[in-house]
Amino acid sequence: MEVTVKNENCASSIPPSDGCANTENDPFAYLERSSFTSEKFKIEIRGLPKFYGLNEFRKLLNKKLNLKSAKIKPPKRNAGWMYVCFRTEEDRQNAITVLDGYVWKNKTLTAQIASAVPDPLVQKRFENKRAEPKLFDDQMSSVDKLKQSTVPLWNVPYEEQLKLKMNNMRSILEQLGKELLHCNKMNSSVRNIVEKRCQQYSGLPCELVDIKYAPFEKIAKGYRNKCEFTIGIDDETGLKTVGFRFGSYVQGSTSVGSIAGLPHIPEEMCLVVKNFEQFIRASDLEVYNPENHCGFWKQLTVRLGTNTKQIMVIISTNIVDVSEENLEKVQSGIIEFFTQKSGKECNVTSLYLQKADYKSNIKSKDDTLQLLYGSSTIVEELCGLKFYISPSSFFQTNTAAAEVLYTAVNELTSLSEQITLLDICCGTGSIGLCLSKGGAQVLGIESEASAVENAKFNCEQNNIQNCTFFHGKAEDILSSVINKASNKEIVAVVDPPRSGLHQKAIIQLRRSKIQKLIYLSCNPKAALKNFVTFGKPPSKTLFGSQFLPVKAIPVDNFPHTNHCELILYLERFGGDDTESNTNNVSS
Repeated sequence: MEVTVKNENCASSIPPSDGCANTENDPFAYLERSSFTSEKFKIEIRGLPKFYGLNEFRKLLNKKLNLKSAKIKPPKRNAGWMYVCFRTEEDRQNAITVLDGYVWKNKTLTAQIASAVPDPLVQKRFENKRAEPKLFDDQMSSVDKLKQSTVPLWNVPYEEQLKLKMNNMRSILEQLGKELLHCNKMNSSVRNIVEKRCQQYSGLPCELVDIKYAPFEKIAKGYRNKCEFTIGIDDETGLKTVGFRFGSYVQGSTSVGSIAGLPHIPEEMCLVVKNFEQFIRASDLEVYNPENHCGFWKQLTVRLGTNTKQIMVIISTNIVDVSEENLEKVQSGIIEFFTQKSGKECNVTSLYLQKADYKSNIKSKDDTLQLLYGSSTIVEELCGLKFYISPSSFFQTNTAAAEVLYTAVNELTSLSEQITLLDICCGTGSIGLCLSKGGAQVLGIESEASAVENAKFNCEQNNIQNCTFFHGKAEDILSSVINKASNKEIVAVVDPPRSGLHQKAIIQLRRSKIQKLIYLSCNPKAALKNFVTFGKPPSKTLFGSQFLPVKAIPVDNFPHTNHCELILYLERFGGDDTESNTNNVSS
């Protein structure tokens, strides 16, 4: 019999406390909770200067004026006003007094109280007068609804999926060409090159090669090596469920559906989910409710070594209102379940508990993790190397496609001992280590400390001598790392998060001596802004000559979805001879 613990503050038999305020009918009820919300003590600032940075504005508020702001919320891109949130009414009123009439960059600011927005879930739930499109057809089964939500191309033949993604990449590159022409309208030499390439490549500013993909037999039965499953309630059955949400919170949905039948989830993960679901159903602890931040079980993350079959399980919880004594019982129950009871069949090699408190300001996820059982890492094999992966470190989610991806990058770099490879946002070092076989010096940069330690360890375990990894944000340490290059020629590989590379990092790359840049993006539409910034002419804020796209290579890292990885190879524009230099890659 599994250990069960009752969370008394969230038990259904008693009225909700202040920490679990009922938002069933009132979209503003969340404002009455004692916990922090960015909407409770918000002000609106207008009259801002045309050109300024968020970090610059944040420093003005908190360092120069000491206003103790908790969050800055721009309403939209290039907006002339800003929302600033505080933790107390006293701090809000003080900020209004200081900022209203304050002169910054020759602009006089105005500040006033801003109205809170309604809870989007509650508002959506009770919007019955407006005709809005539904998320799903009423006749669809819950299985098909979840497929549509997570793998919308699941029933599209794979060849057709690839054609759709090629068309999407073509559209993004067409837009890139138009924006490059627009921002370089006063720069005739660059504009002439872009126009010439658009004529050569049917409206595209660079060559677009056919999409690359892993052999289908390697991805047919589940290709993901990492999944984050939500723990919630299935509205149809009323049962605690481990799976995926049917829609987002702002779409008015918190219901969680079973992952049964989803083609991108490996069998090993399905087994973990199935067993853990039975465990939480036997537990008296409630699942987490995002409306009122109440409940214990939040998320189940599973990482899988596709080629080693090692499994890491991370159970995320909300420890508010749960005593240390009860937490210890839960931990013992989880360990017993996965090592001695039915969960043993999952063969979990690394078991973590993540204890989060939404009331606390925790800067690093690693601070909330506790290893309950097994090794602190799992091992994956990629390109003939072994990689040790920790809970929070980045690793490509499709191992088979990653080999295709890195092979394509390697062909673009043409590395040798006379070249330094700068691996930006390197994660566990997989790109740099896989490309190090040519003897090039590799310098990796990563903001996640545990990932840097993994990268260094991976380097040692694979007996690689020509790689060095550095911890820090790219925008902060890029210049100093570049100075450590032992070769005149430097090739940069950038593999940033989905949102793209930080503007300051682009500025540093523009100012550097790097001539060749390879940008990997899992969300090319979001990265389009980065691509354009690399190609903008020099200005007061953007030093150095621009990088122009030469070649684009799509790689299908995410079958059955609309997502696609894009490798964009760019070269520095250096003058009249640039066109002849940048044609070498295409040929």
